[in-house]
Amino acid sequence: MNFYQVHYTDPGKLKKRFGLQHELESRYDLQYPINIEREYKRLGSDLQLDFDKWAEAFIVDAITALHSGNPIPELPVYSPQIDIEARMAALSALLTRFSIRQWRLAVKRTLGIDINIDYYKSMLAIYMREWALEQEELVRQKIEEIREELNTVLCEEPEINDAGAPELIPIVETADKTRSSTNTAISFFAVNAVGVAYSDIIEQLCRDAEVGKYKWITRPYASKAGTRPDHAKLHGTKHKWDTPPVINLKTGETGNPGDDYNCHCIASPIFPNPFLAGAILSNITASVERRLRRR
Repeated sequence: MNFYQVHYTDPGKLKKRFGLQHELESRYDLQYPINIEREYKRLGSDLQLDFDKWAEAFIVDAITALHSGNPIPELPVYSPQIDIEARMAALSALLTRFSIRQWRLAVKRTLGIDINIDYYKSMLAIYMREWALEQEELVRQKIEEIREELNTVLCEEPEINDAGAPELIPIVETADKTRSSTNTAISFFAVNAVGVAYSDIIEQLCRDAEVGKYKWITRPYASKAGTRPDHAKLHGTKHKWDTPPVINLKTGETGNPGDDYNCHCIASPIFPNPFLAGAILSNITASVERRLRRR
């Protein structure tokens, strides 16, 4: 169905909004879901504490075995005490609500249309479910990689010092560094996964509304790393989803806002005038007439 059929539209009011303009830029500045990114990072912090607690006892046992010359016990499989599946499902739900709320504000303030929230929840359901499963798998794989790396560190033969005793301090330091990398690894996932997903969602919502263009909005100091110079140059420029601009002048890489790692730039929708397409106008009129007949 057409966007204007799904959402109740008053043709007269909509026509006044556009006037003689071919398109309308969004009158609401979409926000970046920074709080959801922080929630994802909080999962990393919680897993770090859980993994540290689990690994500490085995590191002590391994060092004791090395010191006494006994065989080193192999690390068992790590079973997180944190429900990663539930946490990812919660993040997915948060991102869905946030994205729809941002879209609702953009459509309402620009077109004066109240969107059907359930329509968008249904549209995004499969994508967000797959996103949550993918992120859960990435986190579990990374934790297992860290566990295997820690096991390798503890199983290495220590160097023997002049007194004939094993040098244990380097092993302890390497083991501590390895086990403490959980939070960093998951934070790395967070800054990329949330931005890319949000960009994908906004693109889906735009395409559903036949919005093929957007204005690139760069958020100054959106991240600790600062704004990329190539992205800063794109601020305020207009582009099509199907022909994204160059986002890296050195490599020639192209992309839409959010495609680059840790990119907090936003694609602000540019709504085309539906009255320039007779088919769309007839759909609006037919939709209104059907609703009036039901009353």
